[in-house]
Amino acid sequence: MQEKHLETLLTDGKKLLRPKDKNVLREKLLIEQNHLCKVCSKPLQDEKNTNRHMDHNHSTKLVRGILCATCNMVLGKIERAGHSQQWLINLAAYLDAGSHDIIYPEKITAKRKTKKDEMKRLITENSWTP
Repeated sequence: MQEKHLETLLTDGKKLLRPKDKNVLREKLLIEQNHLCKVCSKPLQDEKNTNRHMDHNHSTKLVRGILCATCNMVLGKIERAGHSQQWLINLAAYLDAGSHDIIYPEKITAKRKTKKDEMKRLITENSWTP
């Protein structure tokens, strides 16, 4: 019965998904997506349901697909910030534009400084070779 309702749901267009059908729909969508995240294509077949998020448009409530936890979180942040698809296009263009030839300074933590000092000492003592 649950399977028949789900088939009707998928073929008849906009219908309300019953909570008890969520897992069945998730599995059907995963099969359609070859068990890959719909955004990054990360394999999801061996993942727990906590990393298989049923993504939906929060305005229309329409299901879009199954995403990994990371893609779902990033998409949620972008949507909550009110960014548009044009913003994403601008972001992609910004990333493709390249960088300046200036290296940003790396923050040296106490642990990294200790390791760096130890390497200097070993090199100075000539007891370490790369």
